[in-house]
Amino acid sequence: MKTEKQIAEYIFDFFRDARCKAGHIVMMRNFRHESQRVLNPKEQDKVVDIANKLIENGYITYEGASHGIECLRLTQKGYDYIYDDNIPLDIFETENEQTPSKVESNSSTAASNPAIEHGNTSIISNSLNIKPIYKVFVSSTYKDLMEERIKVMSTIVTSGHLPIGMEQFPAAPIEAWDYIKLLIDNADYYLLLLAGKYGSIHPDTGKSYTEMEYEYAKGKGVPVIFFTYHDVNKLPFDKCESDPAVRNKLESFRKKASTDLRQTWSTIDDLAYKVKCSLDKTIELFPRIGWIRADSINPAREEKLNFNLNECFTFSPTDNLLLEEQTPPITITLKEVIFTAGSVLKDYCQTSSIKDALSKIAEIDFNNVDTILERLLFLKVIERGEIKNEYEGCYKVWSFTDAGLKLYMRLKYGNTGAEGHID
Repeated sequence: MKTEKQIAEYIFDFFRDARCKAGHIVMMRNFRHESQRVLNPKEQDKVVDIANKLIENGYITYEGASHGIECLRLTQKGYDYIYDDNIPLDIFETENEQTPSKVESNSSTAASNPAIEHGNTSIISNSLNIKPIYKVFVSSTYKDLMEERIKVMSTIVTSGHLPIGMEQFPAAPIEAWDYIKLLIDNADYYLLLLAGKYGSIHPDTGKSYTEMEYEYAKGKGVPVIFFTYHDVNKLPFDKCESDPAVRNKLESFRKKASTDLRQTWSTIDDLAYKVKCSLDKTIELFPRIGWIRADSINPAREEKLNFNLNECFTFSPTDNLLLEEQTPPITITLKEVIFTAGSVLKDYCQTSSIKDALSKIAEIDFNNVDTILERLLFLKVIERGEIKNEYEGCYKVWSFTDAGLKLYMRLKYGNTGAEGHID
């Protein structure tokens, strides 16, 4: 778990890595994606508060979409700090812990900072700190653990997540086991409760549905949270298996499931508390995709790219007609352009930066670069913007679209064929 100081340095590293000067920006889109990839959920919660502290203390400013580009901008104070090892960052050691953070501050504080939009003191919480809702499949025998299931499902709901299980069986023409598999396929986590019953046995496999659910979840790589009653011998007779052969199956299943981390419970309230703690810890250690509200993300329909990455640009290496016939033309593919210029197009950059990046593969002039940019703009790989700031005035910039950024990341880290289609 990173400390507040380490998270602050993590934020500053975005500007360091981009060699930013005072007034330069880091796009919130990149900051958001990278933070969700690198930081665990608790650190993602803290990074918003730390960014607010840096804003409040004048190291960075935040500009929302109403300014044209959602970004974090480096101030002169932040510029001086990140490139001078002799300047301390003591805002965390000197502040009283009882002092409210920016998120909790009143509107007068927000009004004193022109970078903060009116009525939005949370700064980046709406764009970064979107907490997913996770689906938790609750697996157990039913009649003997009915009260426990109700308590566990209520605990999952109060934790902000969605329990699923046999209660969701529809009145539809589908075999029970096929529907169970559909539920587990859509689950983020699998929670198993075992006590003194083995449960209904599937006629084909000879195993209980509960054991089959466990095996299927394990086979699908769904993280397992396992709870077993602390002393089965103390359970009432009607809550235990009377058939020795079935008891043996239950104990064999319990041992198999115990290869995962397990906890025991003695009372329903004890079970609810341990489910809450274990679910929070499992989410922190094994974050899953989860679900978020549709209105919490960009409502615009994501563009899909569909073109041939082997499409070529051909340029003459010289304006001298006498030499043109003797010098072979320069040929660059779309794939080469996107991969090479991607290092600068991840953030908003000027045309000169793109030309410098492309110089690694070919010596082309600004007219050639304009031709390339026009084609990428038409294909919706890049977008055009305008940056205004007090340090460098107003200038035109370029950046990947969301679909273009995904394509670049696939080119860099995955396998992409000749087509630029993004699913």
